[in-house]
Amino acid sequence: MTRFCPQCGRAVPDNALTCPNCYAKIPRDRNYAADSGNTGTYYEPPRDRSQIGINNKSHQVTVLLSTIPVIAGFLGLGQIYQDPHRAKGYVFLILGLFVFWTMVFMIVTLSGAGLASALLLGIATVMFALIYISMAIGAFVDACMDSLKLFKFRF
Repeated sequence: MTRFCPQCGRAVPDNALTCPNCYAKIPRDRNYAADSGNTGTYYEPPRDRSQIGINNKSHQVTVLLSTIPVIAGFLGLGQIYQDPHRAKGYVFLILGLFVFWTMVFMIVTLSGAGLASALLLGIATVMFALIYISMAIGAFVDACMDSLKLFKFRF
């Protein structure tokens, strides 16, 4: 008899404590322990997708939320849309706003600075821009890969 994860519905090994697909805890039951000397519960496979915790969020909305708000410093909205309970999207959002608005402040300050100050602020602005761009790419890739369920890394 095969065990199935109550969260995602995929088959799990008999000795698994968590699902290798979604990392949900597999409940234990004494009835199964009497049969095989192990502790675990067998579940019937779900009949339809509404019975399990599969993410039915739109991939197109995830892509739009991961790209368009980046112009104003809002990173991580794709992750928040996918799963509002995970901290990763909020971390991207807070760090993205901080880096973006710091960069904007440096650009505004750059216009009224002298030559030496402008050079130093220009270098710092370019560094912040590179950091922001890499964060935006990371947030986009993470949101899109998470919505496609190719990788199962948790933050």
